[in-house]
Amino acid sequence: MSADEHVKAQLTPEGKFALLLILCMVPTFVVFLFFNQPELGLGTCESIAGLLIALRATWKLREHGWYWGAVIVAVAIQIPFILYVPWSNHAYRGTALTLFGVLDFILVWGVIKLCDKLFSRA
Repeated sequence: MSADEHVKAQLTPEGKFALLLILCMVPTFVVFLFFNQPELGLGTCESIAGLLIALRATWKLREHGWYWGAVIVAVAIQIPFILYVPWSNHAYRGTALTLFGVLDFILVWGVIKLCDKLFSRA
C-alpha cells in the first residue's frame, strides 16, 4: 500500500458550512411540512440560507454587541417577507428562488454593514 491510499477525507470549511446550511434548513422544512405549510417552509429555508451566508460573510464582527442587534433587526425584516410573498405560486423555481436568496443576502448583509459604518464612527 502506498502513502496515497491512507489519505483520509477531510471536510473543508466550505463543506462544513454547507452541512450547517443543510442541518438548519431540512428540519425547518420538515416542521412546516408537518403543519401542512410547505410554501412557508420554502420561504423560511430561503431566508435561513440568506441569513447564514450573510453571517458567515460578516463573522469577524461578531464580538460587537451591535452586530447581534443588527442580526435581530435583519431577522425581523425577513418575517414579513416570508409571510407575505405568495410562496404557493408554482412559478417560483430555481432562478426565481436564487434571485430571492440573493436579495435576502443583500438585505441582511446591508443591515450589518450599515450598522458597522454607523457604530465604527462612534
